[in-house]
Amino acid sequence: MQHDAIEKNLGLMVVLVIIVISFSPAMTAAVISETGARGRLSDLVLAIVVLSDLVVLVLFSLLMQGARFTLLAGDANDVNVLVRLAWEIGGAVAFGSLVGA
Repeated sequence: MQHDAIEKNLGLMVVLVIIVISFSPAMTAAVISETGARGRLSDLVLAIVVLSDLVVLVLFSLLMQGARFTLLAGDANDVNVLVRLAWEIGGAVAFGSLVGA
């Protein structure tokens, strides 16, 4: 019983941590624009922030499914978790490609 509570708390803690470490590309672009910074360093900083935000979004999707699996251990199975994960990531990529095109 104690082990289940620890798993549930750990699952929620990991999701909250991934939310907290997210970056803001809009804020980074605003600071670069406000300070008038130009050059390779400001371009590199903006690119790193955008890429790290993408990594955080994928990690959030993965960890959210893991948290669902630990919190709903009796109601979920492995295939359902994988299907949801594929739908979230694949659907986001497909929708982004459609909007980008």
